[in-house]
Amino acid sequence: MNFKKVISLVLVFAMCLSMIPTYAFAGDEGEQCWHDYMFVETAPTCTEGGYTTYTCSICGDWYVDDYTDPLDHTLTWYDAVEPTEYEPGNSEYWQCETCGKYFADEYAEYEIEQDSWVIPAINADESGDARLSCFYGIVVL
Repeated sequence: MNFKKVISLVLVFAMCLSMIPTYAFAGDEGEQCWHDYMFVETAPTCTEGGYTTYTCSICGDWYVDDYTDPLDHTLTWYDAVEPTEYEPGNSEYWQCETCGKYFADEYAEYEIEQDSWVIPAINADESGDARLSCFYGIVVL
């Protein structure tokens, strides 16, 4: 037999073996199980990779496979706005459209709390609300 025929036979044999269901013992009593795997896919996030969990519906045997890389953050940039006398401003920040997290930098290395970028109005009290002023009996914001 020539080399090509041997390789062809080996490949056919391997393909036939791959079509045979997995055979194992299930349960404590040594019952035999022809695994019937169901799968659940866990999608990747911006920070965690994805994977697929396979679980046998008969005996509960399981394994994890088909790993994927984490997604990159999809950042939207918000420009800095100077506060006015009565309107708050904000420092520059970025928000990920995928996970909703906020960042102080364009590389998503420094996560920040929501509204931490808000700069109170110049004429604001401690709560950030504009103060009322009264000049000659006229209320002015």
